[in-house]
Amino acid sequence: MAKLIKKTKKGTFSKDTKLINDLDSLNALSNQTRLDILEELSKNTDYPSNLAKNLCISEQNIHYHIKMLESRGIIEKVTEEFRGGSLAKFYRPVADSFAYEIPGTKELPVDNSYVEEYENLKKFFRPFITDGTLDMKIAVGSPDPHGPNQVRGRDGHLAIDLACKLGNLGHFDGSKVVLDTEIDILEEDNNLVLVGGPLTNLLTSKINGYLPVRFDMEKFPYRAINSRRTGETYHEASIGVINKIRHPNYDDNFIVVVAGIRNKGTRAAVKGLAEKNKKILRDYEKEEHWGRIVVGQDLDGDGKIDDVKVVE
Repeated sequence: MAKLIKKTKKGTFSKDTKLINDLDSLNALSNQTRLDILEELSKNTDYPSNLAKNLCISEQNIHYHIKMLESRGIIEKVTEEFRGGSLAKFYRPVADSFAYEIPGTKELPVDNSYVEEYENLKKFFRPFITDGTLDMKIAVGSPDPHGPNQVRGRDGHLAIDLACKLGNLGHFDGSKVVLDTEIDILEEDNNLVLVGGPLTNLLTSKINGYLPVRFDMEKFPYRAINSRRTGETYHEASIGVINKIRHPNYDDNFIVVVAGIRNKGTRAAVKGLAEKNKKILRDYEKEEHWGRIVVGQDLDGDGKIDDVKVVE
């Protein structure tokens, strides 16, 4: 995948770009209806009949253009779901931009610091970035006793490490940090990053049932993590989770949960996403429902987590 590098007043940014070298693919992009379809699919994955409704075009016409875009490798099928009694195919663009490369033209070196180091992180947080601005809120547990168990949040400072890394992806416009006591997550029409487990961050507890990797909340103080994929249960203090889901009530928004069984686990999850994301996200392929279990490691024996390993 190529990269489109853009320099703006807010910084330097890149987009995943597919190079087009054949006339048929170029022609597939020379139609306004197909460009409208691409724009819609870049916002959210969608299926033909819903696209037809949103674009006020007949389903027959939409299917023709979808077939054209898919056959030219411009869009790809993501999943299939039953909608209205029939099987609906959901599509998305294969890249964020498309370009024609003139053969034999000169190539110039670029600064790899923004091309390679943050490639996986940009892909993961793509729905959180709008026109170079980070469109999200970071929610941490209140430091005051709160919730049914009157627990104090002790890992809010870890959000600083994550925010420092996210700042390389886009521009922060205004204050982005909120306490878990200040918003109702199910009514919050925003992209959200939750830092901390369900004991210290009440927002995590409210969406725990939606997560692919969730906390066992049947027994206080919730010191176990269950994997829906393998059925395994983890109890180690340095175990953490990184989840990404679509907001249960707002289809345009996403929620990322970075948390652990204890403070060590949350630290491991934050470190994994902020510093070791090339390893943690190496197999992430734009999934909308994604979860990983990580464990913090002390490789130099100083009692502090300095590396992260993917458990599953």
